[in-house]
Amino acid sequence: KSYLKSTMSIGDEVKLAFGNNVSFCAGTDYKVEVINKASWSYQWSNFSANTSIEFKENQNNQLTPGAYSYFVDIKEIATGCIHREGPVQINVNGLPTPPQIAGTTSGILCEGTTHTIKVLNVTSNLNYKWSNGKKTTQIEASSASDYIVTATDANGCEVEAAIFDVI
Repeated sequence: KSYLKSTMSIGDEVKLAFGNNVSFCAGTDYKVEVINKASWSYQWSNFSANTSIEFKENQNNQLTPGAYSYFVDIKEIATGCIHREGPVQINVNGLPTPPQIAGTTSGILCEGTTHTIKVLNVTSNLNYKWSNGKKTTQIEASSASDYIVTATDANGCEVEAAIFDVI
């Protein structure tokens, strides 16, 4: 049984994991923690003496793509006995290449005229979804709107293209 709890958050989405293996996409805030007891002291493998270690954007220390391993030694202060929890194995997946999009018509794209907007750098292992719900590498657009395409890889990591406007 593991006493490690992992919390991954990106934007408003929060995921919890209990156990020793976690995987998430780059750009995700991550925290791993253990039960807090006043009669225990803590020493993490990264030299932190807190009940948790955090890697967050606002602390400028998010984990970059790669594999990481952390453990914590929990010392019962009264007896001096040490129990090791972990390691927690962390896999941070990289983000896909951002899609580059362009219209087949140059100049200002006006509402009422059909325009083709397409992904220029299509990658076969990515899924593409447009802001209008279409799941393809190109769309026909004639309504005034901001069009955005999101590319998602097999790990569920996603990245958006720049906004494309039809006015």
